[in-house]
Amino acid sequence: MKTAKDYLLQAYARIVIPVEPSGFHAEIFEFPGCFAQGETVGEAYANLENAAESWIDSCLSQGQSIPEPSSNLTFSGRLALRLPRTIHRQAAKMAERDQTSLNT
Repeated sequence: MKTAKDYLLQAYARIVIPVEPSGFHAEIFEFPGCFAQGETVGEAYANLENAAESWIDSCLSQGQSIPEPSSNLTFSGRLALRLPRTIHRQAAKMAERDQTSLNT
């Protein structure tokens, strides 16, 4: 059986965001509600690892499954979107005005 530390060795998406006026917010996207804060990036990250370990232990003790790490490998970055013709025309005009392509 995997431990919380085993799970945290996987490639989970961790993000650290500066928060005004000082400090940092950190979270793991795959673990809803799992976040931490710190005065420095290192402190926020360390606090996040502790919070994530507790989050995983709590899920496991309740018999819940732990989400797999997300991956960007199956996503191309392209998105097909249907628009009404009037909005499409307006977007094309705005792109032309900005001297860029609509796809950009």
